[in-house]
Amino acid sequence: MPNIFKNVVKRSLLTNKKRNFVFIFLFVLFFCLLIFNFSDIISSILTNSKSIFIKNRIEVPSYSVYAISIANSNDKNELEVISKKVKSMGGAGIIDANQVLLSLYPTLSQAKEICENLKEIGNDQCEIVCFKTDYIIKNYNGNNTSEITNGLKLFRNIIENLFEISINFDKKIFTIQQTKNEIVKILSCTLSTSLKIKDNCKDEDLKNMLVESYNKEKDLLYKLINFNSKISSNFSSELEEDLFFSSLLKQSYFETLFLNILLSKQVNCL
Repeated sequence: MPNIFKNVVKRSLLTNKKRNFVFIFLFVLFFCLLIFNFSDIISSILTNSKSIFIKNRIEVPSYSVYAISIANSNDKNELEVISKKVKSMGGAGIIDANQVLLSLYPTLSQAKEICENLKEIGNDQCEIVCFKTDYIIKNYNGNNTSEITNGLKLFRNIIENLFEISINFDKKIFTIQQTKNEIVKILSCTLSTSLKIKDNCKDEDLKNMLVESYNKEKDLLYKLINFNSKISSNFSSELEEDLFFSSLLKQSYFETLFLNILLSKQVNCL
């Protein structure tokens, strides 16, 4: 019996020694990491370089917008005919995934209201289509993360601004010229953001993606701004001219959305 007791005591002491060794080892390791991390932070402050423990992160929330589809068909010719008719009435007339899209709305409630109104006047094929951008989350080795993040958020802001401008134009609050003046402001913001990204973005692949997207967006905005009297002379009435311009406006924020959906996927794949 005493031998059994001695063996138990010995095992207990050995176990305690092992535990103590593990605890001491972990404490020393933690202490060394703490000192190393502190030294790295001090060094990064003194030398104005980036700490190896600190990674900036670009985060841009996902968002959804809602389109009204008024036709769905596998017949491309039929879709083209409907698209032209929608455009002549001031709608976007965008053909996407075998459907013709009328307009885009930032909230589901707005889209539902329009869809119900269209169904009441006999458009039984009217449906709501949701478009969603990817949530962007990416580590970035630079000090201007907020600037890059704002540059990625720019496209959502453009969609919202174009939507508001389009509403004001359809309600006759803005004339074509007043609408173009508002679009110039959006273009100015896009140009200044593009220059900042060119000058400050440290990641070449990300910079190229953003600049390419900005250039495409600028082309969309220039197309609206360059709507002129030569184009207008082809119309038989002022109403026809307004409807054509309204259609261009709605097409522009669809194309901006598709541009942003593609960009968010590309950034996440970097």
